Amino acid sequence: MLLIAVPVALWCGCCAFGWSFGFRLPRLIFFLLSILFSFFSFVFFVCAMATNQDESGAKRNVRSSTRSNSNSDLSLDSLRLLLSEQKNDIVQSVSGKIDEINVKVTELISKFNRLEDTVTEVCRRQDEQQKEIEQLKCMMSGLPREDNLVEEVQRRLARENNLIISGLQEKVSGSVEARALHDVNEFKRLCEAMDVPDVQMDKCFRIGAKRQDGGRLLKVCLKERGARNLILGKAKTLRSSDKFSKVFVTPDRTLSERQTYKNLKTELLQRRAEGEEVVIYRGRIEAKSDLKNFHE
Repeated sequence: MLLIAVPVALWCGCCAFGWSFGFRLPRLIFFLLSILFSFFSFVFFVCAMATNQDESGAKRNVRSSTRSNSNSDLSLDSLRLLLSEQKNDIVQSVSGKIDEINVKVTELISKFNRLEDTVTEVCRRQDEQQKEIEQLKCMMSGLPREDNLVEEVQRRLARENNLIISGLQEKVSGSVEARALHDVNEFKRLCEAMDVPDVQMDKCFRIGAKRQDGGRLLKVCLKERGARNLILGKAKTLRSSDKFSKVFVTPDRTLSERQTYKNLKTELLQRRAEGEEVVIYRGRIEAKSDLKNFHE
């Protein structure tokens, strides 16, 4: 509007000047016309300025609104970014706590398993000690009440890996080495009949005076007590063997133990004659119904 008002005012002024000059009007009239045209030019100028200010204000408002919307969008994006970062931090923190809890739970489970293994081992050792106590009681039950108590215990310990075998055929002819080799081979075949292979034997020899029928007892010294107990446990299977059905395997007892066992055997036969189902178990007479595994 300003660009339109200024040229119009100039044009009007020029026209007035030309008109006054052409018609030779008085200078007063020319002066008044000039003032009038200047007034109109000023009015046009003020209107143009007002219009320009309105347009500038509108533009500023539009720019301000645009900046406000842009700032609002930026604020929302910033808020979303902040929330996303906080969410990630929370998730990482919770995940870390969960991992720590899992590690602690795993450690507790491991400690519990070790404790359970320790308790099991302690119980096993207690059972073994209880068995040893029972065996010592059985050993002490037949000891003579004399000053040679220590000697009796030593004799029993020296015989704990030995076996006495009766009914095993003896070779009466040949050299000493041949007879000893025969006894070794017979003992191995006896073990095979009882399904006890690979028995580690220290030595074996016949005891007692020589007999023409070769029926002396065979004493076998083993290297391990476990093998001796295994053979004693399977000695009953020989009753079903064709060759060794009349062979008997017993522990190597001392004189005191043999006397105690003889008394137990007498009592056993008497009670069985009375109808009781009893056996000799660990130096005592026990009812079969009370025992799951036994050997006489």
